[in-house]
Amino acid sequence: MIHYNSPLMYQKDSKFIKVGVNSIRRMQVLLNAGGFLFVHKDSSGFVFKEDEVAAAKDGDNLLPVMVVKLRDSGIQNYKQAHGLRIREHHADESVAKTWYFNYIDQVAPIVSDKDHLHGGYLLWKHFLKQAALGDSHTISVLQQSTGKVLQENATIDSVTESDLWSQHPNHDLKDIV
Repeated sequence: MIHYNSPLMYQKDSKFIKVGVNSIRRMQVLLNAGGFLFVHKDSSGFVFKEDEVAAAKDGDNLLPVMVVKLRDSGIQNYKQAHGLRIREHHADESVAKTWYFNYIDQVAPIVSDKDHLHGGYLLWKHFLKQAALGDSHTISVLQQSTGKVLQENATIDSVTESDLWSQHPNHDLKDIV
C-alpha cells in the first residue's frame, strides 16, 4: 500500500453528492445505532444521520456523513474499498471503522485500497491494532496481483510498517493489500 503523507484533510460538505431518501431506504442496512444509519448498496457504502433519514419525505435528498466506493479487488469475490470520504464534523465519531466492521460481519471480507491519504493510513493502522486485541476480526496481508497470502492473522505486532507501506513517491509495495 502507498501512504501519501500529507496533512489530514476533509472534503468540504459542498463537494459531497446528496443521495435520494428513496434510494437510501432501498439500501441494505448494516447498522442503525449511535444516531447513524450505516448502509450499503452494490458499489457504495454510506453513513447518514438517523434523524435526517427518519424526518425525510419521499423525494428529499440527504447529505451523507461518510461515503466509500467499492470495486472488484481481483481477489476471490471481495470488494476493494477506495475513495473513503468523511465530513469533517463527524470525523471523531468512528463512522468509518463502524461501517467497515459491519460490512465485514454482514456482507463479506473487504480488501484495503492501495493508495492511502493520512486518514486511510490511520484507519488501517487502527484495524491492525484491533486485531492485536483479539477481537473477532482477522487481517491477512496479500499480494493483490496473485491473491497469495503473505501473512494470516496480521496484527500491529506481527507486521512492520515497512512490510505494508511504501511512502510516496516510492511505490514498491503498491501490490500489498
